[in-house]
Amino acid sequence: MKINNINLTVIFISAFLFLIFFFNAGQQPVSDNDASRLAGILAIVQNNKLSIDETPYNKIGDRIVYKNISYSSKPPTLHVLAGFVIKGLFQSIKPVLANNYVAVYKISTIITNTIPLILIYILFYYLLRNPLNLPEIKSNIFSLLLIWGTLLISYSKYLTNHIFESLLQLFLFLILIRFKSNKLICILIGILLSAIFAVDITNGIITVPVTVLWLTHYKKVKLSDLIWIFLGALPLLFTHFYLSYIQFGDLLPPQLFPETYLSYEGSKWIGSTQGFEALNHPIPIRLFNYTFGTHGLFLYQPILLIPFLIKKNWKNPLWIYTAAIVLGYILFNTIMQ
Repeated sequence: MKINNINLTVIFISAFLFLIFFFNAGQQPVSDNDASRLAGILAIVQNNKLSIDETPYNKIGDRIVYKNISYSSKPPTLHVLAGFVIKGLFQSIKPVLANNYVAVYKISTIITNTIPLILIYILFYYLLRNPLNLPEIKSNIFSLLLIWGTLLISYSKYLTNHIFESLLQLFLFLILIRFKSNKLICILIGILLSAIFAVDITNGIITVPVTVLWLTHYKKVKLSDLIWIFLGALPLLFTHFYLSYIQFGDLLPPQLFPETYLSYEGSKWIGSTQGFEALNHPIPIRLFNYTFGTHGLFLYQPILLIPFLIKKNWKNPLWIYTAAIVLGYILFNTIMQ
């Protein structure tokens, strides 16, 4: 149903999704992973600091210690920006909320999970409607299945970067579908690529070169286009590397140097000799674990195998782009562990 080109069904479903995920959002960390993200946000909201030493989560296992100062192990850009947004929100509504860990955690999940989930539903719906021209009912069903039939629903309750990252990736995909050589479009691509890198360094390391190579090969982009993409990426890249440097004195991810940054007392990252975190399995075993084993993408989402079996996909430029990112991500994790 539409009124003046506004799809009321999409509005209703979006509002329904917001209510579901608002009340489903967690109230406190359930693991070191999301505790580390919360610690980074709390440090900004309460103290305007990157150090998490003054938060209740200063001894969590998922942290980095440099010069006897503890930091969140997560890429800093997302939790720093979220922290300042939440700080400003609380100051305008009720400053005392900054001391309420439940409030900070819940608002953080709404910003990084709930709102991005709704935008993913909307963007995917309009992708299916145009340019794919699917009927409205099918577009809605498939858009909802993207949320409820994938790991997005599993991540929705907890403080992670995965849903926000998925939104950025989907937005980038929509732009590439309609790509035309244009300064503003190229700047926007640069912003999205740098945001993907800042939110998830591993995915950025794969997505950035794959996107540039795809544009160069399939869209025949000019050197001037690549320059505008680079200029669009500069602000967030500078922010990311600046934050990393002032914390750790290095532009490279500190996880690459465990003996320097992860060897604090009680660290779970040093000397692990068993299980998935042992970091000493041969590459074939790692590859199996990341695909079909206990931590395997295709074990959790076997439906993702189907597109690889459709021969006409192998010559579709957009399919090649997507498959290159998926396989590149698996291969990178396999090699780097």
